[in-house]
Amino acid sequence: MSSLGFSVPIMQVIDRAQAIRYRLHVNHLTARLPAGAYDVAARCGLQDSWPRSGLISLAARVESCRADAWEDPRLVQTYSPRAAVHLLPADDLGVFTIGRLPADPAARRVIEDDAERICRALGGRARRTADLPPELRDGLRGATATGRIVIRWDARSLRIREHPQPAMDAREAAIELARRHLHHYGPTTPALFARWSGQSPADARGVWRHLAVELAPVSVEGSQAWILAADEECLGTAPAHIGVRLLPAEEMRLLEFAGTGQVRPPLADTFHPHGLLVDGVLAGAWAAAAGGSPSACPAPRRCRHSTRRSRRYRFRDAVHPWRSPKARRSGEVVAERPRRSQRPHRSLEVGDVVDDVADADGCHLGHPTSRACSTRGGSAKYDPIAARQRV
Repeated sequence: MSSLGFSVPIMQVIDRAQAIRYRLHVNHLTARLPAGAYDVAARCGLQDSWPRSGLISLAARVESCRADAWEDPRLVQTYSPRAAVHLLPADDLGVFTIGRLPADPAARRVIEDDAERICRALGGRARRTADLPPELRDGLRGATATGRIVIRWDARSLRIREHPQPAMDAREAAIELARRHLHHYGPTTPALFARWSGQSPADARGVWRHLAVELAPVSVEGSQAWILAADEECLGTAPAHIGVRLLPAEEMRLLEFAGTGQVRPPLADTFHPHGLLVDGVLAGAWAAAAGGSPSACPAPRRCRHSTRRSRRYRFRDAVHPWRSPKARRSGEVVAERPRRSQRPHRSLEVGDVVDDVADADGCHLGHPTSRACSTRGGSAKYDPIAARQRV
């Protein structure tokens, strides 16, 4: 008998690496979807809480992602899980809004009253949030849980408009929301589901009990978690991804298990917030350089005058095409090092083959002593998440 009050069948035992392989696989981060499949890519919601991060997540999942993909009519933008801006499938708006309503009738009534006042103030028109009275703005994020309000945020202004309320039962919507979480973030727990969805821990445990017949227990390195029984086979057989893969910052949550907060890539900072995966292992950080092509830096040094990593060390200690790691170790200068503004930068297209992970992005990838970018024999597929436009 589990702590949730239902019997536990035989438990599958896996390690953390296999769980991560499963998550990357079911979230289409090892093999992209066909061009235009934006609604499928957003089936579990894509966080869009900093300018066009949702677009980068779409580009990570869909072939030939367009610059205006986030405006596709099959997608809608609103505050959803954790009251953060998300791109959601328009047909599933009720799952991510009504599914988050609290079970307590009094708390739900407060949210519904806020939504009614906001919709009355909108008068059937789209309006900027700055034009709303302050007392209405305070309740906006919570009011979107009714499914009656959607937004359009383009990083310059935030507009809201009324939307027909989805015809969904709140309990069924919450159960379907839990199914989405279990499929895309499993193995998981009620506590992780509560934090991901923004529900109270008590409400999350109640939803878990309703799903008991659909769940299978999993032991992840000694810790009990849960997954949909329908996904058990996929969990054990999800293939490993070999090569270099650029993971958007919002997808770092897929690497989390302990519930202590979103995983940050090693050496991440304001300029390099995204994760660099090498053979499925988080090995460094990356960001879009000038012109939209990605640049990565697994091993900068620290500035001794500050706890923050100094950006200038990344370039000073990088491996460059004109100076090989062997020459660097021996101290031999192959060619005079040009200034940063004169350095060539080679952008790689999806599927390009590189001879060494350390040279995967020209002059911006790695230090010769870094495990993440040490020289290796053979070739690797370089598969960057390439939103070529500046977003």
